[in-house]
Amino acid sequence: MGRTEQRPLLAHPLLFTNVMSHQLSPTPHRILSAVPLASSAQAPLPEDGRALDKFFKALSDQTRRSILRLLRRRELSVGEIVGNFRLSQPTVSRHLSVLKEAQLVTDRRSGQHVMYRLSPEALARGAGKFFTHFDECQDLLTRG
Repeated sequence: MGRTEQRPLLAHPLLFTNVMSHQLSPTPHRILSAVPLASSAQAPLPEDGRALDKFFKALSDQTRRSILRLLRRRELSVGEIVGNFRLSQPTVSRHLSVLKEAQLVTDRRSGQHVMYRLSPEALARGAGKFFTHFDECQDLLTRG
């Protein structure tokens, strides 16, 4: 068998998945399944597509989902939220920023504190937008 040239992973025109997962792979130079990279001339996402991306990015992290569960009960300050986790205040603030960008929480200033509140309407709106693409799910949800 002839020896094939091995190119660096980042220069390979076909990748199985993102680069980070290859760094953790025991065989980082083997491509298990070739999937062409998307071209740089992709069509821009419609505005609701961006909103859905932000919605799912916000929900993709367990800490952010835990923050939403805390806020389900009542409005909380950043300090009160931090007290429920073994995370630094800047880390929690970053999670809150992602949730706010997805419009899943709202904030207001109260003296020296910033208070956060769950936006259940935005949570329902995001889930509703997603499920409108699947008629079967809509039928199940309306039958309740």
